[in-house]
Amino acid sequence: MHNPKHTTSASALFLCNIIIIIGASVFALTKNVYFSMFVVFLSFITGLLYFVVMFGKKKACININEVSNDDLLSRFKKIGYYTRLVTQINDKRGTGIVLEKRGVKTFVHYKPHIEKICVKTMERTIQAMHYYAASQSILITGSPCSADARVLANTNSVEVWDEELFQEFIKRTDPTHDLQSPTRLLGTCPLCLGKMEHYGQSFRCVSYPVCTYMRKLT
Repeated sequence: MHNPKHTTSASALFLCNIIIIIGASVFALTKNVYFSMFVVFLSFITGLLYFVVMFGKKKACININEVSNDDLLSRFKKIGYYTRLVTQINDKRGTGIVLEKRGVKTFVHYKPHIEKICVKTMERTIQAMHYYAASQSILITGSPCSADARVLANTNSVEVWDEELFQEFIKRTDPTHDLQSPTRLLGTCPLCLGKMEHYGQSFRCVSYPVCTYMRKLT
C-alpha cells in the first residue's frame, strides 16, 4: 500500500540534495561563500513554501475510498441535514444514508469500492430511494459509470458524485470552512430554504453540491 509518509520523506531528501547541489555549484562558479549561502538559504525557503502549499492541498483532500460513515454523517449535519444510517440497500459493500431537511428527503448511497458503476448498482440505489420515500438520491463513487447507468440515473433523480464533486463537498464541509459568513450569504435557496452565495458569475446554494440550485447574475 502506498505510504504518504514515505513519499514525504523521499521528497524532503530529494529537496535537500538539490539545495546542496545548487550551493556547491554557485560556490564553484563564484568562489563567494556568502553569496553561496544566500542562494542556499533562498532555495531552502522556496522549497519550504512549496511543501507548505502541497501539504495544505493534501490535507484538504480526502480519499473517496477511505472516508468513514461517521465523517460523512457529520459533514452532512454541518450543512443542516438530519442524518441517519440505513441498511435496506441490499449492498454488503455500500453504505446508505437518509438525509432530511425542510421536509425533503434525500437518499445517499456511498459506494466507493467498485471498478465500475453498472445498471445493477444504479437499480439498487433507485430501489432504496423509493423504499425510504426520498425524492432524490446521491450516489458517491470514485468509479466511472456505464452509459446505461448514467441514463438510468438521469431519469430517476439520481445525482452521481465523482471525485471532483466529492472533493468540493469535502472542502465545503471542512470544520474550518465558515458557512455562516455574512459577507457571502445572498438570499434564500428556493429548493432547500438554505442560504445563497456568490459563485463566479452566478449565485448558488451554500449546500452545493447536496443542493444543486444555481442562478445566473442579472
